[in-house]
Amino acid sequence: MAVTVIIALCAVFALSMRFSIGQDCLSGDVCYNATHNYTVDNVTYCCSDDTRWPSRFLNSSCDCVSPATRAKNWADYTMGEGRMCLTGESQCPKGHSRTTLSQKSWNVTFCCSNSWKSSESVFSFPDNIICRCNNNSAPVLPPGAYVVPLSGDYNSSGEPCLYDALCDDVPSLKCQGDNVVYCCYSSRGIYTKNLNASTTGCTCSNEFWGEKCNATLKPVASTEQRCLTNAACPAGANTTVVAGGTNNVDVTYCCPNLLVTPYVQVVQGTIPHVVCSCSLHGQEGSAVDRTRLWAKSTNGFGRWCESGSVCQGFSPSLTFYKNDDSNTRQVLSLCCRHPNSTYYFAAYKEDYESIGCRCANTSVPGPQPGAYVVPDVGYYNSTGEVCSYNAMCLDSPSVKCESYVLTLCCYGSRGLHTGTLNNKTTLCTCTNDIAGPRCEGSMYSISGSSQVTTTACLWVLIGLLASRYGYNTG
Repeated sequence: MAVTVIIALCAVFALSMRFSIGQDCLSGDVCYNATHNYTVDNVTYCCSDDTRWPSRFLNSSCDCVSPATRAKNWADYTMGEGRMCLTGESQCPKGHSRTTLSQKSWNVTFCCSNSWKSSESVFSFPDNIICRCNNNSAPVLPPGAYVVPLSGDYNSSGEPCLYDALCDDVPSLKCQGDNVVYCCYSSRGIYTKNLNASTTGCTCSNEFWGEKCNATLKPVASTEQRCLTNAACPAGANTTVVAGGTNNVDVTYCCPNLLVTPYVQVVQGTIPHVVCSCSLHGQEGSAVDRTRLWAKSTNGFGRWCESGSVCQGFSPSLTFYKNDDSNTRQVLSLCCRHPNSTYYFAAYKEDYESIGCRCANTSVPGPQPGAYVVPDVGYYNSTGEVCSYNAMCLDSPSVKCESYVLTLCCYGSRGLHTGTLNNKTTLCTCTNDIAGPRCEGSMYSISGSSQVTTTACLWVLIGLLASRYGYNTG
């Protein structure tokens, strides 16, 4: 009799071990009245802790997991099926197809951002409802783009954090600061953390629901710039044409940086949506350094644009806003005096603290034959453009240094630097190392063929009068 009892107990123990890899996972008749039970292959599973759920039925085995873990597992297993739904009235405006579910004493509203037709896949857990937008893809990192480092505090869902321009297609989760935005599309949560003084780490995770955003966010070393479209694209820019939208209209995309090719993604949903970005990653140096290199590489593309108040009298002009707040924003205007000019420009920060601009279809004056050549000042790298002076500076240069006896100027360079030798000779360098004029030392007159004389000025005045009143001076 004792042997029979021992054999029966061993059989029960072996059976329970067969159906369990978690110590609190049960199976058989004891589970029929459990609150959370699950039947697989005619075997019913439950947990000794009735607040937990049987899960992971692989090879007739089960785990007991909390509702939060079960929700995370569902999100993990369905990562490839579509982006997470948006939730709440604020994210799901009237007019969108919406699904509202009751959860205990409150309701949850879901919607899919880039579709007008409901295509949700909803899975409900106690205290946790999860929703995915079926077949609704998310933007991906462009080839060679900067990869945002993981924050390290949570397990990644496998989805990389996207940022800036790549967050334009209504992500389900985002953390946003003054000069950068991080986002996730297909994960339950996003977590950011400042790794050091200049880098914010970011993790897309399924371990929790919602955002955990650090108080301050550091922008990545380089940003994904937003593309320009159609008429905003200058002549000569690298462009990509994509047919999109409800009317399948062709849209031309290009980048603020003339040398960068746009990366266009057609994100699938009920209504396909285009996301375009310009990756500047891999370019070394500060924003100022990159602008200088851009200016050097485009040296033959035309005159440097003018900026500031002078542009108020010209239309069209390029206008950039250095702050989104309309009450405090600073306006940067760039313009070309010459008609039929288009713009090449590069911007390396969204606040446009470092920007380069050239006027297409314009030429840079060179020294007249036999004219005095202004010597290089020697402190800055020359762009190769020779400083012009006096009469040569009458055609609206972009930068100039001026005194009552002398005017020095540049047309195709970012900056101008002057200096003085001991023998009272004025030196001048057209440079891309600095932005704007640096007029230093005394400006001594230069003997040469480009001087503006009183007689010359008189003849200019006579010519203007003749053109104004139709006189024939010939």
